[in-house]
Amino acid sequence: MTDNINHPPHYTKHPSGAECIDFTGHMDFLLGNAFKYVWRYEYKNGTEDLEKAIWYMDTYLRQPRVGWLTKLRRIFNDDPPVHVLDYARDSTLLNIYNSWLYDDRRLLRLVKEELEAMVKGRRT
Repeated sequence: MTDNINHPPHYTKHPSGAECIDFTGHMDFLLGNAFKYVWRYEYKNGTEDLEKAIWYMDTYLRQPRVGWLTKLRRIFNDDPPVHVLDYARDSTLLNIYNSWLYDDRRLLRLVKEELEAMVKGRRT
C-alpha cells in the first residue's frame, strides 16, 4: 500500500532508495524547495515543477547570503547522503545542493538556465 503521507512515491523513487527529504532537511527553505521540485518533476507535475524550481532559485538569488558557519552546522549535525546521488543521473540535484553548500550563485544561475531550457523544450 502506498503511504502518501510519510513516504509519497514521487519522493521515494530514486534508484538509491534515498528520499528527497534526506537532502532538503539540511538545506534552507528556498533551495530546498528548488531541489524538491527538480527531484520529483518526472513523477509528479512535469514542467510545472521545473517552473516552480526556477521561481525558488530566482527568489534565493535575490536574498542576502547566509554565512558558511550556519551551513557547516546544518551539515555536521546530520550528514546528508550525498554519496547516493549518481552524477550522471542526478547532476542537476547535485548542482543545486552544491550551490547551496558552497554559496556558489554562478553555479545556481547555470542550473537555472538549464532548467529554463528544459521547460522551453517541453513546451514546443
